Amino acid sequence: MGGDLIRGCAQNIGTFFAPFKQGNQNEYGWPALESLGICRQATGEWEQLLATGWERDDDKHTLTIKINKNAYFSNGYPLTAEDVVFTHRSRLEYGTGSAIGNPIAIETPDDETVIFTWADFSLKYELWVLPQFIYSQKVFEENGEDWMLNNIIGTGPYVVDTYTPDVLLKFVRNENYWRPEMMPPCDTMTWLYMPEVTTQIAAFLNGEIDCIIASSAEVVDQLLAAGYQAGSGKDDFNGQFHAVPLTITPEDPLANVNVRRAIFEHGIDWDELAMTVGGSVGYHTDCIGLTSMAYYRPEIERSRFDPELARKELANAGYPDGFSTVIYCGDNNTAGATVLQEKLKLIGVIADVQQVEATKMQSDYIGARATQTGICISGFAYPAANQTDRFIKHTNPTATYGPAHVWSDEIRALWDAVRTAHSQEEENEALYRYVECYVHKECAVWPMYNTRSATFFQEWCHYSDKARLSYGTDPFEVWVEAH
Repeated sequence: MGGDLIRGCAQNIGTFFAPFKQGNQNEYGWPALESLGICRQATGEWEQLLATGWERDDDKHTLTIKINKNAYFSNGYPLTAEDVVFTHRSRLEYGTGSAIGNPIAIETPDDETVIFTWADFSLKYELWVLPQFIYSQKVFEENGEDWMLNNIIGTGPYVVDTYTPDVLLKFVRNENYWRPEMMPPCDTMTWLYMPEVTTQIAAFLNGEIDCIIASSAEVVDQLLAAGYQAGSGKDDFNGQFHAVPLTITPEDPLANVNVRRAIFEHGIDWDELAMTVGGSVGYHTDCIGLTSMAYYRPEIERSRFDPELARKELANAGYPDGFSTVIYCGDNNTAGATVLQEKLKLIGVIADVQQVEATKMQSDYIGARATQTGICISGFAYPAANQTDRFIKHTNPTATYGPAHVWSDEIRALWDAVRTAHSQEEENEALYRYVECYVHKECAVWPMYNTRSATFFQEWCHYSDKARLSYGTDPFEVWVEAH
């Protein structure tokens, strides 16, 4: 064990303070940041970390958490109940409260207890609160918001050694880690910003990076041909890209549900698009998420490519000659945007493609400050466990996509049924009804294509079967041999 784990990253690394903006700190900040509890994706079982225990009261709609008083931050500040309150109240203040279910109260009856209270019952209290990284209130008060966005002081087993925006993020062992008997095996962990896939592949084949996450058939085939075998890790995480029509401007064509339905249900050959963009690891489903979700039923699959019918429906909706719009995309889904642009043109919809930085997309286009018209392309990884995680965070009236739509009373009622389900079976039924309405009746989101990710490791790089957690990777379950 030991060595320096090096990974190439396609997305820019930044915005480390999760309450301010839910960016990619979950993907890249996990060596230095820790949460109250962790959930093993393979089993869905919770394990204690910064909490020594928790108890839910379904009648009072509360989750009571006991804080580990032995934990402290890398600068020596002790972890307190107030730090937990500060972290989660900051989400409410910054407008990212949907990630924690928008609790109506967060209280500390004593210095080691935090009580969260929600307006309604939910099966997801633990999912909302336990996985969130915890930040120091004292560090925030001493350094301010801007500093928190570009620096990390956490309780984790690593600390930031070097951060150069658009270049790299390097962690070294935290010699002041609060669990000295559990020092992590790697000496350092380094994330290199490599936006070009070809650059990542070349670096991996040359032995310059230790692991690469492949989500396209071309990359998978190239690495398999080079003699590498796909390993564990992210293999149980499948990604889905959505086209999100922005419906908040009444005079825009996309505000017309008949226009949205014509395009989604008949205007695009989604299977062809999925194969074109994702190759052998790409596939389409009208389901939000994966067909392995417990709520999935084949009845969700209703889109049927018929461009002549789509053009007729557009004409009946008032657009016999089509219309013009804009497709906004991040740097990791320009291919999907380009293919969608080509397909829309065939039914008379002319779309300009504009690339937008990912965190700006979430805040200014489909998030709290959304004012644009057009179509946004956004993608998420869907875990095998905790199937409602992405619904809670992204695809409901109070989540990421919330400001992008005018939500009907029907869809709000269906979401309330999901949110307040008292059993897994009840939730599965409610989710099916919600997706059925959200995708087909409202056509408020268009599932585009799914990709199955495969992770390839160098022979000197090792991950255990426990590596994949709620967020990031367990730093104690990955190591590299000196090389």
